[in-house]
Amino acid sequence: LKQALPVDAYTIILVGDSMTESLGPNTNKLREYLKIHYPNKVFGINNLSEGSTNILTVQKRLDEDILNREFEVIIVESFGYNPLSGYPPEEGLKKQNEELDKIVSTIRNSKSKAKVNSIIVFLATIAPNRDNYGKGAVDLSPEKRAEWADERSAYIKNHIEYAKIHDIPLINVYEKSLNSEGTGDVQYIEGATFIHPNEKGI
Repeated sequence: LKQALPVDAYTIILVGDSMTESLGPNTNKLREYLKIHYPNKVFGINNLSEGSTNILTVQKRLDEDILNREFEVIIVESFGYNPLSGYPPEEGLKKQNEELDKIVSTIRNSKSKAKVNSIIVFLATIAPNRDNYGKGAVDLSPEKRAEWADERSAYIKNHIEYAKIHDIPLINVYEKSLNSEGTGDVQYIEGATFIHPNEKGI
């Protein structure tokens, strides 16, 4: 019976790049919403996201840090804003899937009793805007700017598709942040570089 009842306290770990690092170490906004929707639950949140990291860094972080912690939920962001640009497009997306296979398997096969029933959740972050991506941070032609945005979107969409195929719970911020033209809505993106989420995006 004890196993069948939901617990009253949850520890959540977030792992991602600067897009989830933007939520802050205490992820105050997330805490506010969790209190609204789950008023009788207690949540501890550890945001272990690191800027300028890609999907290839996650396995090492799991082995050296994350799997030494106790948690009930781990949220894995797409790392789409740090694509594997050193690979041709199709090969890079295949590599992303291979890494996700390792990550999911490692978490599910963890020997720690605290994580036997842990839940893996995927997070697809806000969509990049094709017309403005990187303005203020890097000098790009309009064509190259759109190309960079499309590459990042491809990795985020691949993350979404992986979650659907493998029946992994998905927080799909990406699709919710698209405008009527099918690109990232600038109302959610900070205007200094047009990369990270602004306050509304967070």
